[in-house]
Amino acid sequence: MPKMTRKPTHPGKIIKEDYLSPLSISIKDMAEKLGVSRKTLSKIVNEKGSITPEMA
Repeated sequence: MPKMTRKPTHPGKIIKEDYLSPLSISIKDMAEKLGVSRKTLSKIVNEKGSITPEMA
């Protein structure tokens, strides 16, 4: 049987689907709570940036 693999879920997708959307939190507000810039979190949420070990 062939081994099935899938692409790992990007952390930004998890943040968006599990926190921002259901809790109606803005990227700006979430960035402030996490101690990162709005631009950094925006890149992560849009799956264009990565998280650091400190963020994880």
